[in-house]
Amino acid sequence: MVAALFEVLRLVKRADYSTLLVLVDEFEFVRAQLGDKAVVNVLDALRSIFDEFASIKTEAAKVVFVFGVSSQAWDKIMDLDASMRVKTGGGGIAPFTERILPSDRVTLQPWSEEATLLLVRSRLEEVRGSNSGQPFAPFSEDAVRYIHKVSQQKPRFVLQNCFMVLEEASKDEATKSIDAAYSEKVLSRFNVATIPAEE
Repeated sequence: MVAALFEVLRLVKRADYSTLLVLVDEFEFVRAQLGDKAVVNVLDALRSIFDEFASIKTEAAKVVFVFGVSSQAWDKIMDLDASMRVKTGGGGIAPFTERILPSDRVTLQPWSEEATLLLVRSRLEEVRGSNSGQPFAPFSEDAVRYIHKVSQQKPRFVLQNCFMVLEEASKDEATKSIDAAYSEKVLSRFNVATIPAEE
């Protein structure tokens, strides 16, 4: 697999690109689905790429891996690293983790309420333009803030919950605007809302 990747990187360089970016989200599922041995094998392959790239760097594009992993899962990987070091004296995944500098790690902050407001506003502007005097219509701003509270700081849940509320409102002829109380009513029917809307 490493040899095949290097051939791809040579082709990328011939196409006049300098870098191939590889984004890997939710890397923790390798361990969850396949166990510690699979993690060791995957990380050892990545270590091989890191170490062997020097031999082709003048004829191939660089490859940059970005792994998305929760902080809890990263802590588990570090725990696995520590336990394997005790057993092997530096084998296992240590050869991989030693190559990750502290400056290579970026810790993202939890999804904020302000980020939710911006996300919902921009998605609504995509379909109706930015000239509206009410940037969240048909939602009220308090509805968007409420949806943020019940979305576990995850943008995909924000969008899913907005969609469910909007879909229900489109079926309800009596609903002209969507406030926090209406959002709570809808989301509680879908077992999403566990936080009461403020009066």
